[in-house]
Amino acid sequence: MANSTSVYRGSGPLERAIYRTLAYSSLSEYPLTLPEIHRGLGGYRTYRRAVADALAEGEPLRRHVGEVEGHYHLPGQEGWVALRRERRARSLRFLEEHRGILGGLCALPWVRGVAVSGATAFHNLRKEDEDLDVFLVAEPGRLWLALSAVWAYRRRAGGRLCINYVIAGDAMALPYPNAYNAHQLLSLRPISGVETFRELWEANPWTQDFFPNWTAGAELTDSPWSEGMGGGPPLVHSLARARLRVPSPVRDAVEERLDAAVYTRYRRRLEGMGRAGNTQAETYDRAIFKRHPNDHRVPLTTRLAAVLREAGWPEEELPTAS
Repeated sequence: MANSTSVYRGSGPLERAIYRTLAYSSLSEYPLTLPEIHRGLGGYRTYRRAVADALAEGEPLRRHVGEVEGHYHLPGQEGWVALRRERRARSLRFLEEHRGILGGLCALPWVRGVAVSGATAFHNLRKEDEDLDVFLVAEPGRLWLALSAVWAYRRRAGGRLCINYVIAGDAMALPYPNAYNAHQLLSLRPISGVETFRELWEANPWTQDFFPNWTAGAELTDSPWSEGMGGGPPLVHSLARARLRVPSPVRDAVEERLDAAVYTRYRRRLEGMGRAGNTQAETYDRAIFKRHPNDHRVPLTTRLAAVLREAGWPEEELPTAS
């Protein structure tokens, strides 16, 4: 293959978008299929057929891109195709091991929807003991009650659940619109409350500015539980039913006060630790809880810029963390 420094100079906008997409996926050792490349093209709207033509044998871009069994990669990454298969099998085993725990999570009071996120959403677990990142949608006005139930359940259930993003169902327009957050949002894999997540994607149309070819939810059938989650401890289901037996006016008034009290207590605790809770990595208010102690956005952007710089990208076109 040709020297990577000539990629930018010898390519047009589509070829550069394809190479950039493959460069980003290479940071996770994750070769891409043609449909994955098409939907992952950042800021470039086109047909899948055009992507296929640009990647055809004999085209200039193929001097810088390899292909193994329908998976495309940058030079020297041929072995990652087998690695992807291995990680997919590991991820599916990991999800199956957590089926009961996830079932209980889906059945908890005040939880409207549950989705797997992060490496597990891509079926790309590097090792057996990674965390299972989960994105939750809570009932409107009940985010902190939902979080309290989730935290209590997690302590009892065990497993490797990592609840790092929770939003209320009446505040689905998410802050900080950028390419990294759009990618994370579009790649969610719902395991309960699918219609809730469709509402979430529709409430954030800015994701299409970054990934105009990506139809959110198109991969829902590629899920170990595409027909529904089910399961969970009987106690969780009993508690959920018992809550609904309380008359609505009484229940609503009590829950509103409790949710506010839990939030106030947590907020004071954060302030005592000197954490404002208003950054991209940590955001807390009555309608959103986001806690990413290991914020991958900046290091990933820095690494992507290094790969593209080596491929000849001018400094003014390199990605920056926004």
